[in-house]
Amino acid sequence: RLYQQALEIDESLGDLQGKSATLHEMAYIYTLRGDLEGAMRLYQESLQIQESLGDLQGKASTLTMLGQLLVAQGRGAEGLRMLEEALAIFRRLGMPRETAQVEDILAQARAMVEGTGGQPAAAGPEATPSAASAASLDVPLEALPPELLAALEQALAQAQAEGRELTMEDLPPELRQALEQVAQIVAQLARLAADPQQALVEQVRDAALAVRAGRLNAADLLPQLEDLAARIEAGEPEGSPWREVGQFVRAVIALLKGEEPPPVPERYARAWEEIARPPE
Repeated sequence: RLYQQALEIDESLGDLQGKSATLHEMAYIYTLRGDLEGAMRLYQESLQIQESLGDLQGKASTLTMLGQLLVAQGRGAEGLRMLEEALAIFRRLGMPRETAQVEDILAQARAMVEGTGGQPAAAGPEATPSAASAASLDVPLEALPPELLAALEQALAQAQAEGRELTMEDLPPELRQALEQVAQIVAQLARLAADPQQALVEQVRDAALAVRAGRLNAADLLPQLEDLAARIEAGEPEGSPWREVGQFVRAVIALLKGEEPPPVPERYARAWEEIARPPE
């Protein structure tokens, strides 16, 4: 709701930069909810605006997110190309922190693609009669490339022929590793989707810690935090859980400015303690 209202405001004002940023944030929320297709659609729309504005930094950030989603969907070659383009832009802009982050992401993506052959994802659980039994492994089968899905089906058929349930020990090492990786991603997405406020607080906490450690310039972060707090205050009614997120953000802003911070909601006390602790 908050982001939708912000998007409407951006459009009414003709604020393309703001619209692009809001679309990017909405796409991230879609990703947390597991709606990868919806996230990609919003990222693509944001990317088109960034390209029309010549916003290279925004373009690189969006390409990074799109590249990761494509790799996760089995479209490895396409995803790697986007990540490589993002890396080249960050290098050209002289942004060492972002460059290092994308280098790590690209290395992990390449390892994933090389491990699966970068093949497209399988059609989905309905593609095979025994997929329902395999789904008990708590991973989305559409995330597996065809050759690994075939190996899973073979192991499942063998277990069924022996009159027993399939276990992880029945699977080849490469398939076991792929399933465990997908399960970890799904679990992380589920956790974040279940509590988007906590997810945003953790993002703000990590950014503030980066400032405190000297890895990020406060002057770069503060305008983003001010904008975030203002959007929450303008778009959310009193009593909304997002209001507590806004209070947390305002406290972080005051701390980074060297001012007396306002009270922090009890729910986010632990995250606040991590930030407020004097740097070692």
